[in-house]
Amino acid sequence: MYKCMIVDDEELARNELKYMLKNYESMQVEAEASNAIEALKILETIPDLDILFLDIQMPKINGLELAEIINNKENPPIIIFITAYDDYALRAFRVNAFDYLLKPIDEKELDITLTQKLENHQKANTEYQEKYQEIKDKLETLESNERLQKITVCIDEKMLPIDFSDIIYITVEEKETILRTKENKYYLSQTLSEIYNRLNVKNFFRCHKSYIINTNYIDTIEPWFNYTLNLKLAHVNEPIPVSRSNVKKFKRMLNIE
Repeated sequence: MYKCMIVDDEELARNELKYMLKNYESMQVEAEASNAIEALKILETIPDLDILFLDIQMPKINGLELAEIINNKENPPIIIFITAYDDYALRAFRVNAFDYLLKPIDEKELDITLTQKLENHQKANTEYQEKYQEIKDKLETLESNERLQKITVCIDEKMLPIDFSDIIYITVEEKETILRTKENKYYLSQTLSEIYNRLNVKNFFRCHKSYIINTNYIDTIEPWFNYTLNLKLAHVNEPIPVSRSNVKKFKRMLNIE
């Protein structure tokens, strides 16, 4: 069953499409909207929509602009544009449209889209996901023996293993990789990326291109400019930044709404 939403500023067009979709048991119209703002609000309440039937010519925010916004979200729905203007076709596919149908909707064209094309799309997607998971599992098996169990540092020609639980953060300063514990800081020969790729503990997070933090040491989280965050870690005076590109993943990991 596909959960669908129809977005069109013409009520007559929405009703016509709803009527046509009743012929498909696999299509369930969960919602409809008359403009992009309404559609975005509905998507917040029904995040698992499968298909979006989207008009292009709408006031304020048109369908192409709405598609760009939606495609930046996690797991966006399939977008099928339905419009009276065929000169939008190329631009529609540039925003990853699944298909493009002209008004008035031809029943045969709609049927091809919702049966043949959609079936092939789902089959290809399933095969891709299965292959991806197979490769991912193999890589994880191969890499599991290479992941770090401790980080060893050199001091006065002696080697000192550092437990993960003692690491507050690892950073880069003037091209030097530095590991910080409560009592000391140590210089490492590996790059930050090399270390992060081999860490075998879930509570480590690369919050910034120059920082890997141990989330167990987070004391407070402060919103910062441009939608970034600053972290106050235990035993550390200076704030640690969370870059804008990592904020969403960081909030998800810490269950922050």
